[in-house]
Amino acid sequence: MRTQSHRALSGGWPWILLAALLLLLALAPASSQQTAVSDEEIELFNQGSVLYQRNCTNCHGSRAKGDGQVARLLTVKPTDLTQLTANNGGEFPAEEVKKAIDGRKGVQGHGMRDMPIWGDVFVADADGAEAEAEAQRKIRSLVTYLKKIQEK
Repeated sequence: MRTQSHRALSGGWPWILLAALLLLLALAPASSQQTAVSDEEIELFNQGSVLYQRNCTNCHGSRAKGDGQVARLLTVKPTDLTQLTANNGGEFPAEEVKKAIDGRKGVQGHGMRDMPIWGDVFVADADGAEAEAEAQRKIRSLVTYLKKIQEK
């Protein structure tokens, strides 16, 4: 003997399947519009993460919020690096970040403009083009890392 609820359930299955199919179709275009991340971007992000942890966490903190171990001892509060996009009208200021890292842009708290405190890590020696390329890659990796950790 079939109950009324059993008939309702058995008659409802096509509608449930249809609803599930429509949901999948609605979600498919959104997922296909996402851009693929290249192997190079992943490599740059990973290298940037390591460079950040080695060179930036003492001041900017492990979460890049400007709350590192020595931040309270500094006269200039370190920048919350997760807010660079938000503070720039929704656009990540990659070129400005690059200039701050390589010393072309003075950043209060980073020391003199021509020789940032950590400048030797990111600026090439006089060893030629290979050293310059490696320094530029380090800078690019750190910029990539910072871009990916921006808060929405």
